[in-house]
Amino acid sequence: YKHTAEPDVADAPIYGSAAGSTFEKWIYHWACSMIAAVKQPNLSTLLMACQPGLKRDTRTTIVLVPYVFLHIIANGQDEDRDRLITEVMAVINSGDQALDQELITTWPLRREINVKYSTEETIRVSDEARRIRCSQVVFNILDQLGRWLTEKRNDKDNVYRIMEAFFNRLDSLVLAKACYKSHEYHRALMLLERHMSMKNKGLEDQAESSLLTKIYIQLEEPDGVSGILATQKQNPTLEQLVVGHEVDGQLQDAAICYEKLAQKSQQLKHIQGMIHCYLDLDQAYTAMKFTEGVISSRPELEPLVVEREPFWRLANFVQLAGDNKNPVKKDLLEDLRKGTEPNLEGIKRNLVCLLGAVSHK
Repeated sequence: YKHTAEPDVADAPIYGSAAGSTFEKWIYHWACSMIAAVKQPNLSTLLMACQPGLKRDTRTTIVLVPYVFLHIIANGQDEDRDRLITEVMAVINSGDQALDQELITTWPLRREINVKYSTEETIRVSDEARRIRCSQVVFNILDQLGRWLTEKRNDKDNVYRIMEAFFNRLDSLVLAKACYKSHEYHRALMLLERHMSMKNKGLEDQAESSLLTKIYIQLEEPDGVSGILATQKQNPTLEQLVVGHEVDGQLQDAAICYEKLAQKSQQLKHIQGMIHCYLDLDQAYTAMKFTEGVISSRPELEPLVVEREPFWRLANFVQLAGDNKNPVKKDLLEDLRKGTEPNLEGIKRNLVCLLGAVSHK
């Protein structure tokens, strides 16, 4: 018995096309595209024999793809390497696109039929979950490429130069930003440090230093944040000063910076930041009066700002009990009765990113 099959080769980039509408389709068609680029007869025959099973076994495909990827870099043509670059950057740059509107509203997620093992099962899919899983596959491939370069750095032969040239074609700054958006903070730090060492400009670039500060915050590295603010040549922005003061525990200075930011643009995060600073300073009375002033001028923010905690910290239980006339839960319930959708876009975005990363592991 002999089974022959032609690989399903799709045009690059596969991600974002009909062939890459789901993670399973994307990884399968990308694997088939790379298998078609393998020219060594024995290896090509082996991979062609495995190709029909890749459509059913996504886990095996995920394990196989990095090895085929590295083989094509070392032994393929320039056109094959260009296709790899195109696919990688299509996945990386997808993080700049807006989140699927079906995902960030109360409308149910799209459904598709899963025909795995000849059974029909309705599953929920989303663009964000697909992006997270595809990005992690790409990051794992680049990690393996980086490990290969580290292990072979003493050889410096023609294959090493080809692999190094391919790796250098990838923009480390773009990769670092994509890793940060996918909550891969350690990998983002390594890529950003690599980019900054290649450019050899230190912290002169405001965007790079700002990204480095954000990464250090997520990694809970206060010394790194303080070092960036102390060594950069240009004056730090108010946002950077807020971060530096909060990391150093200088909450009074942080509250002043929040106040200046709120005067420029009354964004909710600045108002909330100022209230929390006063609460952490045990100035609950100041926080309470500030909250009352905000609500009097902008009553629509009432369900979103800290209102009950100042009373609790002041042990003012009389006002705390009377404050139940219009609690947040009651406001949300009234909105649901009226058919008003609560603004949960940010919460949904973070949950989808985190759940997508966990499910892939």
